[in-house]
Amino acid sequence: MDFFEFANNLQNYSIDNFIDDLAIGLDSDKEVIALQTKQWDKGEDSEGKVLGYYTRMTEILSGGRKKQGDRYNLLDTGDFRQHTYLLSSQKGKDLLFDFDSSGANTSKILTKIGSTVFGLQDKNKDEFTAIAVEKAIQLLNNNLKLK
Repeated sequence: MDFFEFANNLQNYSIDNFIDDLAIGLDSDKEVIALQTKQWDKGEDSEGKVLGYYTRMTEILSGGRKKQGDRYNLLDTGDFRQHTYLLSSQKGKDLLFDFDSSGANTSKILTKIGSTVFGLQDKNKDEFTAIAVEKAIQLLNNNLKLK
């Protein structure tokens, strides 16, 4: 590719297109959702606090699958985990990211645990950034035809 081809590609791929493409790519990225569910597997919210603990009654009702004192992991919440998604929005040149779920029990979970159930802990934000940077590089390479 010569300079003029590169300049033409650059002219046809605006920053707005790049931001839109990056948002769409991250919204549908399974690795990003896995960062959220990994925290729940540890029984932690976005602030690193424990989501809650199972009671003796829960242990009895679950037939011993869940043990009293174990942390909530949100595995048995109906379709909550399966319907968790990332929603990107643009504010100026910034992309904002929010996790949510369209699961039927979402409002009950938010009432019981709180809104901090969604979001990444600081230690997981570096992983998110790495995924975003990799996706951004791929987009630039593909759309500017750098490779």
